[in-house]
Amino acid sequence: MENVTGFFHKRVWHSVNNEDQCHAIIRFEGGRMADLQVSHIAMAGKPKWRILGEKGAIVYHHDAPHLEVYSKAHGDIKSEITFPKPVWGCPYYPNLANHILLNEPPEVKPEQARRVIAVLEAAEKSSKEGVAVVPAYR
Repeated sequence: MENVTGFFHKRVWHSVNNEDQCHAIIRFEGGRMADLQVSHIAMAGKPKWRILGEKGAIVYHHDAPHLEVYSKAHGDIKSEITFPKPVWGCPYYPNLANHILLNEPPEVKPEQARRVIAVLEAAEKSSKEGVAVVPAYR
């Protein structure tokens, strides 16, 4: 990672700690970038994630049972890859509770989360200062 530029907004819920909407642009070596957006106030949502390239793309919409795959490798092709719908819920929080209460090993180690937290902190600092920030852990 070269740097992170963040935009954090509090436009609706001023009595809570977290922001209503966040946008972070992460710049990587070689000109690559990631564009992350989270909004709790947007009337219409975007796809959950998109991976875009010059010769193809993959798009996933919230709760969709498939990925949309676009490719120019063999002409312009759009296809769908269907996958089993995941079981509702996320194992992260029960595992965290079991770690705290029962001393079970955590699935996500602190060392693994350090880089994500550094990016979030850099985005928040960038939003306050109005400049791109280099994260503590790249």
